[in-house]
Amino acid sequence: MTKLGFYSTAALERGLDGGEDRFASYFFALYHCSPDEPAGINELRERLKKEFPAKVIDIGRRFVLCGEPAFLALTAYYHALTQAETLSEDFRAYAAQRVQKITKAHRDSQTLPVPIDLTEGQLAQDLRLEFLTCTAISNGQVFRSEQHDPMCFRTPCGDVEFTIPDEWWRFAEAGCLGADSESYYPYTLTAEGVQIVALREIEPPQRDSGIPPFKKYKLVPVLLAFHSPECELPPLEVTVMHGSEYKYRVVNGYHRYYASVAVGYGYAPVIIRVRK
Repeated sequence: MTKLGFYSTAALERGLDGGEDRFASYFFALYHCSPDEPAGINELRERLKKEFPAKVIDIGRRFVLCGEPAFLALTAYYHALTQAETLSEDFRAYAAQRVQKITKAHRDSQTLPVPIDLTEGQLAQDLRLEFLTCTAISNGQVFRSEQHDPMCFRTPCGDVEFTIPDEWWRFAEAGCLGADSESYYPYTLTAEGVQIVALREIEPPQRDSGIPPFKKYKLVPVLLAFHSPECELPPLEVTVMHGSEYKYRVVNGYHRYYASVAVGYGYAPVIIRVRK
């Protein structure tokens, strides 16, 4: 039998060693996105880092907030979830409870005779979730499900077949998007020089042999962002190709390209870069 375990956000935080993979897993557990993507929480954390330099713990090239900025970042994130109409009422209610719990934990830590600055991982720790999950594991109620066939797709011209793990697809509720083949994902309106081109005109980007095609912490947040009415993902960055069946080559936007194909978009916003 496969041995299962549970890691709280505090435990994931304690395990940070300066490496990118561990930080990505920790960050996704906190904010369900990558620390590099253009998300509101990332912009907020950067502002808080500048406003509260003494409350920043450097971890390799990343950082963890503690005290007041950690509280502000987490409550802002969960408050945003309470307003997200794409989420279920139960999940929005859960997010509201998290705001209350995080607020209480922060206030209690600051009113001690000697105030303690809790970190993001410590403030985000959900003790009830930890208890129920560990109880379910010990009861034998949590186990690896039978392997599902991965979701299989083809690029518009049919020359590249790719798969997305079923659990990623279901978690992002990507099958509920119902994307229009005549449309494209909402992009950052402040971007300049944006053109809308058909995905069939863009050469499918390829990874080198032996490298996994997708990273969970990059693909899943893109699929989730497609749901949001406030979605503002960056346009694809492409260069013009000559002597090829395709007009454009992707230089930035690998996961956005394949996510667009998978959900059914027929077009994509692009910015054409000039080769140097």
